[in-house]
Amino acid sequence: MLSVSDMHQRMAGVVCHVDTLARELHVCCDGQLMVFDLPPGCAVILNGERVKLRLLQPLDAVEIDCVPDRNCLTAHSVRVGWRGVVPGEESRTSPT
Repeated sequence: MLSVSDMHQRMAGVVCHVDTLARELHVCCDGQLMVFDLPPGCAVILNGERVKLRLLQPLDAVEIDCVPDRNCLTAHSVRVGWRGVVPGEESRTSPT
């Protein structure tokens, strides 16, 4: 039997659309459009600070911790990159 932690996934991509009323985030992950449901308790972290969902914008680089549900992906946290860097990839050498 699978536990919730077995189904937990981390996905990275670029924001395509933010629907603040429906609390949905449309993200392009590896060339595929994914729609994430963001429940009210979902943490949205921008530059190390918790922010409102409405501050996210198309083309923001994001890393999302989520669990697949019946018909959707439910996000537990969203980390937003800065200057096109996806959180977790800061240790890579960036071109200058």
